[in-house]
Amino acid sequence: MSLTLEAWERRLRDVPRIIKPLSLEAVQATARKGVNVAQGVVPVRTGRLQASIGIDSFKVLSGQTVGEYSAKAEYAKFVEEGTVHFGPRRFMQTSARIIKPKFRRATEVIAIEALRRSLT
Repeated sequence: MSLTLEAWERRLRDVPRIIKPLSLEAVQATARKGVNVAQGVVPVRTGRLQASIGIDSFKVLSGQTVGEYSAKAEYAKFVEEGTVHFGPRRFMQTSARIIKPKFRRATEVIAIEALRRSLT
């Protein structure tokens, strides 16, 4: 089967429609993974800080879906950044560093899947 250039263009116009739900799934999964990683690496004394780590929101900024997660305990910033009494224990930055390559790979898979779906 051969396709004309016009037929290819028509099919490729569907890619943004196909990518949107796949991207949302990837963002949600990545945020959940970020929470899990942060909860796994945060220093634990009472478990309060660990339990305060959760997903804040999913929103669209400049056409991009963004998932945000954070630690809600009022002292989370001091643990993350340190104080004059103890050094930083960067559980949130560690989480972000660990999940970033996984999200990058997920976006590659989404792009390939969207192209595959648009051409079948």
